[in-house]
Amino acid sequence: MADEKTYSENPIYLRVKEELNEVGPGMCAAKWTQVTLQLQNGHNHSCHHPRTHKISEQEIARNPSALHNTRYKKLRRKEMLQGSRPSECDYCWGVEDNSDRFSDRIFKSGESWSYPFLKEIKESDWRDDYNPKYVEVAFSNACNFKCSYCSPQFSTAWGKEIETHGAYPTAPAPNAPEHFTGRRKPILNREPNPYVEAFWRWWPELYKNLKHFRMTGGEPMMDVNTYRVVDYIIDHPKKDLHLNVTSNMCPPDVKLKNRYFDQVKRICLDEKVEHFMQFVSVDAHGPQAEYIRNGLNYNQFMDNVNEFLHRIPVRNSVTFIITYNNLS
Repeated sequence: MADEKTYSENPIYLRVKEELNEVGPGMCAAKWTQVTLQLQNGHNHSCHHPRTHKISEQEIARNPSALHNTRYKKLRRKEMLQGSRPSECDYCWGVEDNSDRFSDRIFKSGESWSYPFLKEIKESDWRDDYNPKYVEVAFSNACNFKCSYCSPQFSTAWGKEIETHGAYPTAPAPNAPEHFTGRRKPILNREPNPYVEAFWRWWPELYKNLKHFRMTGGEPMMDVNTYRVVDYIIDHPKKDLHLNVTSNMCPPDVKLKNRYFDQVKRICLDEKVEHFMQFVSVDAHGPQAEYIRNGLNYNQFMDNVNEFLHRIPVRNSVTFIITYNNLS
């Protein structure tokens, strides 16, 4: 969560809060401007606090932007535009009602990819489709790691392990095979996926006004859609786009690494985007990191990070993502 300060210390965020509250005490622009898409099982949400909800295959068959503009989400927008507080957003209401601090609805609405569009959002109809400015997408759960805090939903290696050995004997058992059935069952990247197909029908229109686009997984280097996105950006430069990729930086095949590094190098050296951010997941140093992130070769990992920085010296950054734990 963003650093919280009192209203009096943050005149900019105070102005954002006042503009949101002109519509109602539950208004949050993130329901329009931001989306996280889990295309491996057809779920989405516009904020990390509410749970994800299922995307209707019938809706996206008619309208691919329903990957974001679901009927469910539009009803939450209706509540916000009509002065109500959606119950799924209770985290923010708890912060605002019990302290003098800003909630995340203020921070998210005040972001550079959100605040400039607040006026048009406030004047919109809740039934309208809206193309988000910040998109995070997982195309599949293809991954070669079995990180201790992960699950089959985000890792095929995890899925194969529990199919062979069963779930860990914990209570509850979030990695049990029976937990990933029906609506939760991931679609393997070698299988037809209606959500990925809808994404590519929507992409040319979505791309026009994107400000931030982030690819996660799984492991993005193992998914063909990662390279398809990068090829599209190379052919259609976007000078105001921040392109971000989250990787374990230890793919199972050196050919994948070289292909990925070469494409990113071309984007950065030819200035196809405003900035490229390489997010790298690691949670500790050396043997501890390898224990937490099963499949990690720490020395190879560090060599790959150094190679990335030397091969692509401009217009990019590396940020390490750390899941805090007793071994960090």
